[in-house]
Amino acid sequence: MEDEYESPKFISPSTENAAGEVGEADSSGDEDTPDWTKFAATASDVSRPVLPKRGEKDFEPAAGGGSGLQSYTLDRSRSAMVNALKAGRGINSKSVSYGIWIPALSRVHVVQARGVHFANIGHSARRGAPNPSPVVADGKLAKLPPSRLELLPEEALYMIERGSMFCWKREGGEGEVDGPCEVGDPNVQGTPMSVQQGFAEMIGKEALTLERYQVYSYLKRLGYLCTRTEAPASSPFYPIPAPRKGSELVTPPSVSIFRRLALWITVPLGRLFNTFSSALRPRIDCWAPLGVRGVVRTYSDIFKSLRIIPAGHAVPLYIKEKAPTDTHYKVFYNVWKPSTPWKKTALPPPDFEVVVINARTTSLPSLLEITALFSTLPVTPVPASRRRQPQQQKPSQPAPEPAPASALTTTVMSRVLAFLNIKSAPQVKTDAPRPPNAFGALKAGNKMVVLAVVDGGAISFLRIGQGCFEEWPMA
Repeated sequence: MEDEYESPKFISPSTENAAGEVGEADSSGDEDTPDWTKFAATASDVSRPVLPKRGEKDFEPAAGGGSGLQSYTLDRSRSAMVNALKAGRGINSKSVSYGIWIPALSRVHVVQARGVHFANIGHSARRGAPNPSPVVADGKLAKLPPSRLELLPEEALYMIERGSMFCWKREGGEGEVDGPCEVGDPNVQGTPMSVQQGFAEMIGKEALTLERYQVYSYLKRLGYLCTRTEAPASSPFYPIPAPRKGSELVTPPSVSIFRRLALWITVPLGRLFNTFSSALRPRIDCWAPLGVRGVVRTYSDIFKSLRIIPAGHAVPLYIKEKAPTDTHYKVFYNVWKPSTPWKKTALPPPDFEVVVINARTTSLPSLLEITALFSTLPVTPVPASRRRQPQQQKPSQPAPEPAPASALTTTVMSRVLAFLNIKSAPQVKTDAPRPPNAFGALKAGNKMVVLAVVDGGAISFLRIGQGCFEEWPMA
């Protein structure tokens, strides 16, 4: 500080310091200016038809309001999304199928089927004038009309929507629907139906609603196999699984013959003793206030004697009202898992029965509707117990071999066994099935149905099961 005052200058020290600070600020500002050329290399071409990756943090609104960078990022992502959706959808001409929509039948006649989709879609049908007499004049049998592949409205609309089939509409009267259908037919003219025209023509035909089609297309895109529960009236050859029989619980293992003889003797005597004792004893017994008397051997006998209210689904409801006949809770689809071996000629039992309802027009099911719905379902089999694989154990050291018996003892025993004609029975290893797990059976229930609730296009699946707690006592 003293050196500055010793050499006089025409500029005051305060002004000189201020100028120096301003110069330093200018230089520091030049250094902090971002180099925008570095961002040019990271800029991506949004014209490519590729869906960009998005996240919540990129477009999350800031606390103090949106910024310019945030708006720019959002606009760039939107433009990339629009350009990706503008990409044209194409398909190989060698894998396109052709069909003709017949409004009078509400079916699509597949003229040329290509691809693997028809392995689990469509059914065969014979359309033609029925022959009243199977025998013609020459004594030969009359030929049946040739079979053809037909699609239900939901199957045809699914194929049109995914771009795997071109479908034309046939303009014909009621008397012309049984004739042959070809693309060159004079009644089949114009361009193929668009997706919008397909929805307008097929929704509402053969009890197909928009909600049912949405559930069908959703399950098909996930890989599930889906068919109708009931065959349409005009399609007698529609594949339907065989009805299932009711499954029963696994019987307990067989007891010995001595145990059976003891039961045959003690059970009738016990019943006879209970009959005489109940007739002679007073109405109120302080030693048995709950009425548990007689021979009680298992916990199930005790619970049955203590049960006041009858349990089980076989007991009729106390509600005297009748179930509504026009209910919406009816099974419409049979669904199989993707890994299920499936053939049209021999359908396995379905894995799920699906009921489709509209959440905006249908209320929750009542007890009568649920009871009526379960009365139409078969009893599901008890799930088998999972067999655990044995753990890999380290090889143990072999046990020491026992000392051989004397030759004299072996010879004498063999002669005695040969004299008595006694042969040791071979030990046969029986792979007996394991008893079912009670918790798995309780979780699965006797019957099960899936409710597909559609609320404005949003599909939710609910599982409703019929419990079987009275069949699996926990004590």
